[in-house]
Amino acid sequence: MSLKEALPKVRVEANKALALDPRNVAALLALGNADGAEGKRAEAKAGYERALALDPSNAIAHLDYAITLPLQQAQAQNLEAVRLDPDNATAQSNLVVTEADLGEYAPALIPAQALMRLDPTSADSAMGLAQTYALLHRDADAVKAFDRAQPKTELAKVLIAAGRLTYQSVLDPKLHAQALAAVEALRQRTDLDPTSMRDVIQLELALGQNTSVLEQLPKYCASIRVACGDLSVNPQWIPLRGDPRFQALVKQYDTVSKPAPAASAAAASAASSP
Repeated sequence: MSLKEALPKVRVEANKALALDPRNVAALLALGNADGAEGKRAEAKAGYERALALDPSNAIAHLDYAITLPLQQAQAQNLEAVRLDPDNATAQSNLVVTEADLGEYAPALIPAQALMRLDPTSADSAMGLAQTYALLHRDADAVKAFDRAQPKTELAKVLIAAGRLTYQSVLDPKLHAQALAAVEALRQRTDLDPTSMRDVIQLELALGQNTSVLEQLPKYCASIRVACGDLSVNPQWIPLRGDPRFQALVKQYDTVSKPAPAASAAAASAASSP
């Protein structure tokens, strides 16, 4: 079932839960997530604020709320989520992204390393740590990030191997063609989810395959809008800045550079009602 198909069911179930208990935080978060997935930022923000008013110690609520905020405020929310639940891999991951978006690459190493400890089986953990090291021009450490991975699935193993080879090729250009072939084989796979697709895009950018990435990016952003909300500031996209095709996607999906629209009367009422 696609996200578009799932959202109506999510709304129905959440509204049923709220009819029984208007203070159901999980249901409020589910509705906020549905609003966010549909680009309704103001409505999502209002729902998250209500959830936090009911349960300020809910780490997930802080994480969800952060997505609707300007970067520095989002960083504060993600830091609070990490404080409340340091073993929450999503909290650590979101903090990595926010600090990287702010250009705080050295601080981003702390949650990136924590994420690697918490979720070593995920190729995405290694990719995030490698990219953070690369942003700090620590290319040898970027390669070593993949040695810390413990992939379990066949896809994760292939991603880790391609990631290691890609960052090795930065140190040894003779490996560039081999790395390019490995990443191209990955791109042709039919089992890539949005996270794996992003990992492949990261490797292609590291190999200078900007044109290929620009061809894939519209599909990626359409499949997971929230992942493209920081196109204007995420350092992953630095090689694409200035390209008209990329700037069109920034205009379509980026939320960091845009103020949130005013909440509807219904959303404002929902946020303030007991």
